[in-house]
Formats: sequence, structure tokens, C-alpha cells
Amino acid sequence: MLKEYCSAVRDAEEHHVRIVEHIYQSVPQWSLAPLVSALAMLRGIDILMATSIAAAIGDMRRFDSPRQLMSYFGLVPSEHTSGSKRRLGAIIKTGNCEVRRRLIQAAWHYRHPARVGRAKMDRINAGSKVTRDIAWKGQVRLTKRFKHMIHAKKQTNIVVTAIACELLGFISAI
Repeated sequence: MLKEYCSAVRDAEEHHVRIVEHIYQSVPQWSLAPLVSALAMLRGIDILMATSIAAAIGDMRRFDSPRQLMSYFGLVPSEHTSGSKRRLGAIIKTGNCEVRRRLIQAAWHYRHPARVGRAKMDRINAGSKVTRDIAWKGQVRLTKRFKHMIHAKKQTNIVVTAIACELLGFISAI
């Protein structure tokens, strides 16, 4: 029985590798390839994650503002309003939960100081200066905001969610 389970795991891993390779080979011919390469300049976002974000967003022009994009992925707080009282609650969790999860994973990378690693340098140098500037500005702002919120004794999960939400603002800018 153990051999069967090990074989099933091995088959699933091989299948996953084939799918990822197919995605990497298909991206250059895709109409959203420029968006994917631009998103991959952001910290915490690789080609695979950028591909899933670009596929979920589709045409960025359908969002009038970054706030709409944040709302589309369910990263804005719910609101309870009664008279003059306005209370914000947990995030609304609408939209694509897989992309929301990936954005939260990417937000964890901003807990480290702003820098560009060797692996990311080639992707960044291949992009336009405007996109590079937006990516660097985003990295500096989000790392500083992460540190500030942690020092203000905010809960770590709330900090990461807020960073993921603001990361969508930089994705919208790109």
C-alpha cells in the first residue's frame, strides 16, 4: 500500500512539473505576456504567480480604480454602517480565492528590507524603466509599511492582508 501511495505522489509531482513547464512555454505567445513580465518584477511574484494574476484580471481597463481591483479579489474590509457609526470588519473574501491566497503569500516577502536579489535582477533589467520604478517604489513603500505596522503591534495576519491589498494597487499602476 505504501508503494502505491508513493507512486501516486510521484505521478502527481510529475504531472505538476509538466503543467508548469507548459505554462512557462505558453506565456511568450500569450497576449498578456507583457503584463506577466511586468508583474514578475514585483517582489514575491514569479512568472507562474504573475500568469495566474493576469489570467484572473484579464483586461485591466475594466477596473476604473485600484480600489475596484482590490474589491474584485476580496481584499477590502467589510463595512457595518448604522447611522453615524461606521465599523470595518474582516475582508470580504469575494472573487478568486486562489489569486487572493497567492497575493497574501507574496505579501509575506515584504517583511524583509527592500533589495533586489540576483534571481530577480534579470527580469527587472529586461523591463521598462517606468515599470522598474513602480516595482522599486512599491517594494520600498510596502517593506516600510510592513515594518511600521508590525512595530505598531498590529496582528501579523492583518498586516500581511493590508500589504497584499496595497500590492494590488501597485499591480494596477503597472
